[in-house]
Amino acid sequence: MQPASPAGSTVGPTANEVALVDWVRRLASVAQQAVLPSGWRYPNVPAFLAAHGRLFRPTAEPVPSDRRGRVGECWFNAATYADRNGVVYVEGWATEVFGWEIPHAWCASGEEAVEPTSGWEGDFVYLGVPFADEFRRSVHRRNGVGSLLWEFAAAKDLLEFGPPAGAVVPDVGRPLPPIEPGAPVVR
Repeated sequence: MQPASPAGSTVGPTANEVALVDWVRRLASVAQQAVLPSGWRYPNVPAFLAAHGRLFRPTAEPVPSDRRGRVGECWFNAATYADRNGVVYVEGWATEVFGWEIPHAWCASGEEAVEPTSGWEGDFVYLGVPFADEFRRSVHRRNGVGSLLWEFAAAKDLLEFGPPAGAVVPDVGRPLPPIEPGAPVVR
C-alpha cells in the first residue's frame, strides 16, 4: 500500500527547503545550456528532481537505531524497509541544515521522511522522487539493488524518456515551492 499525503496540507517550505530547491533548480538550469543527446528529456538528475521531486520532513517518530541499516547502503536499506513496512521508497538529495546535499535514498509516509539508514539522525532536509514499488523492483531486478537516479545504467531511461506511467507515486511528500520571478526555469 502506498500512503498519501494528508488532503489539503498547508505546510509551507522552510528556508532550508527553499535553499535546497533553489540549488537544484540552478543546477538544472545550467545543465539545460549543455548539448543533450538527441531526444533526451532531462539533461541531468537535478533537472529530473526539479520536475518530479517532492519535499519531505523528518518523521516525528524515527526508526529505532537497532532497526536501521548500515551507513553507506541507503539504496538497499530504503528498498528493504519499504518492502517490509509498506512505505514508499524515495531517492533524491538530503542535506543537514547548513550542510552539503548528498545523493540519498529514504522512505516516506505521507509528507514525512522515514530514515532507515544509520548515521542520518538529526535535522535533515529531503528533496526526492517517490517511486512506485513495482517500478523500483523492476529496475533493481534489471540492474541490481542500487540507486535509481545516481547510477547511470538505472537513470539513463528516466533522463532520456522521463518516468514511465505509474513510476512516480503521486501525492506523497509536499510539492516544491513555486518558482520565484527571475529564478531559473526547468522545462
